Amino acid sequence: MPGLERRVFLRGLAAAGFAATAGAQLAGGGAAWANGVTPATAAGGAAGDPCEAAVRDATMLWTRPPTGWADAPVLGDGELTAQVWTTADGTGLVFALSGAGVGWDRPAARFTLPLSGTLTAVRWQLNPWNAELTGTVTTTRGNVGLTLTVPHGTGTLLAGLDPRGGERGDAAPAADGATAGLGWRDRWEGGRRWLFFGDPKGLPAGDPRKLLTTHRDWWHRYYGGSFVSVPDKTLQRFHWLQVYTAASTARSDAAGGLDTPSILSAVNHLERHPAVSAAGDGGWPQGLDHVLFAMPGAGLKAGDAENPILAWNLPELWDSYRYGAGERVLRDVLRPMLRSAVIHYEDSLVPGADGRLHLPMTYSPGYGDVEDATYDLALLRWAAGRLEQSAAVDPAGGERDRWRALLDRLTPYHTDETGVLIGAGVRLSASQPRPAHLLWMHPLGEKVWARADDRAVMRRSLEHWASMPEAWDGRSYLSAAAMAAGTRAPGEALGHLHRVLDGTEHAGTRLSSAALFSGGGAAHSGATFEAAQVTMRLLLSADTDDVVDLFPALPEQWRDASVSGLRAPGSFVVDASRSDGRTDWVRVRSEAGRPLVLRHGIAGEVDVRDDAGRPVAVRQLAPGVLTGDLRTGEAIVVRPAGAPVAEIGVRDVPALGTARQWGLSGADRVAALL
Repeated sequence: MPGLERRVFLRGLAAAGFAATAGAQLAGGGAAWANGVTPATAAGGAAGDPCEAAVRDATMLWTRPPTGWADAPVLGDGELTAQVWTTADGTGLVFALSGAGVGWDRPAARFTLPLSGTLTAVRWQLNPWNAELTGTVTTTRGNVGLTLTVPHGTGTLLAGLDPRGGERGDAAPAADGATAGLGWRDRWEGGRRWLFFGDPKGLPAGDPRKLLTTHRDWWHRYYGGSFVSVPDKTLQRFHWLQVYTAASTARSDAAGGLDTPSILSAVNHLERHPAVSAAGDGGWPQGLDHVLFAMPGAGLKAGDAENPILAWNLPELWDSYRYGAGERVLRDVLRPMLRSAVIHYEDSLVPGADGRLHLPMTYSPGYGDVEDATYDLALLRWAAGRLEQSAAVDPAGGERDRWRALLDRLTPYHTDETGVLIGAGVRLSASQPRPAHLLWMHPLGEKVWARADDRAVMRRSLEHWASMPEAWDGRSYLSAAAMAAGTRAPGEALGHLHRVLDGTEHAGTRLSSAALFSGGGAAHSGATFEAAQVTMRLLLSADTDDVVDLFPALPEQWRDASVSGLRAPGSFVVDASRSDGRTDWVRVRSEAGRPLVLRHGIAGEVDVRDDAGRPVAVRQLAPGVLTGDLRTGEAIVVRPAGAPVAEIGVRDVPALGTARQWGLSGADRVAALL
């Protein structure tokens, strides 16, 4: 099921916003009526800047030389992706270059820089705050100081070399095979050599130090989009590394739409989401394999060609609209493709004796041919439901009744005491690494925990699949973690997640020391974003479009949490703080002026004010749940009634135990906190 593996990304917990964000505002101080308190300072970071401290804490360390892509550091600017490793015999450094969005295992060009001596040691640090790799290479002749980065907006790998001792650093990089039109040039400044790798026609000619200054400034602004700090510092570090990787390796133009890491949405960067480019002038990439092969009724004869809903990555595109990408995305990009996808199935539906519409034989990934395949029914039901929902928002097309009628007649999923079946009369009876028959739960979110009637079938279905883990690989554990979080079982979610984050190999797949996921010798970039999704689902639910549900599934041991700039359905931006097991305050800002329903979870009476400290009228719907109206740009702050005025800002919360530090070292699994 290549499409499901490739495109089940971090989605649904935060969609994207523009440059001005709550995270950036809060990092500098509190709300107007709570000013005067300096944000907490995290150990090991910059005083007064918890964001910088948390990002720097995720620094990766190499004290052993990587000899291939899986364990090598990654640099990039969304146009060019670069890695560096050492040759197997220790006589050179390899610089591997690819276009953004291309797998790291398939570089477009490789250049080997010969060393004067033979490698004896390395010490490299990849600092995500500056998006730079610095360190030294020590050889039998001397050593070379390194500074490597891809300055943002240049599409160029910049390598600064400081040779010392017998290392001259003046050798010419040699191309290893085809170069895809990429090349290099250099310049010397005193004893430092600067190497530029990229398109020879576009290599920057300016002062490298000025390039680095501009580059660092861009990344510092980028990280201000949101903030996440949790007691599990392994997860916190991994989160920030995925924030870094998303901006380093993902294309932001429309052509990157089929492989969009939605963590860009979570960290408030809609300007980097391909949906915006597609709505502007780029269109959305659409493959046509499904037209030729994956037709309902063909079954396995269709091969493994994807259906159009996953082939076009429509769930990700819908989420970009759902969280704030704008009506143009819905009208000009999303709705036409949804309509085509539903018609792909609609013409093949067969009326049954029960009065329902049924699917003929289709191929259920991981199992085989089956009628009424849950996999395809879930995709069809999801797409038709989105069309009906969009018609309610923008009724110009006049087809809402058509999609409602289709949904009403479509056969429900086949179930028994184990939960949802694979298809008509077919129960899961052996371990399957891909829960294709649970697509309706994750990632489509058709049935959600927020609806009490959905809970029983969700738990039964998940427990039955999870009772047979014999054939699971790393992606299986990530899917199980995401669904466990969605069913409010945080202990299970963390258990599954850490079985991947600790680097254990599962059926030939593993998360490497460089936080890169691989299987069968190939890169699977989407898996790391799926892993990051689990943490987000613990912090903010996206079960429904009309409720902002904060801290829905925090593990009991997580007594503290601090978040800012997280997105919720309805274009709301959420900031919050929790300490000693209680929510201190919640701030919600509206970007679309839609009615707000907030499940804040604060026990007892609450005090609700705007940013200027003026009381705001709201209604309590239930204990811990309120509703109110916010105009576009307005925000409210909710805190326990009678609570003393305290800091409204972000902080790096205390650590719970030790954490893994990524990179390659003698003890690269778990390291003490920096």
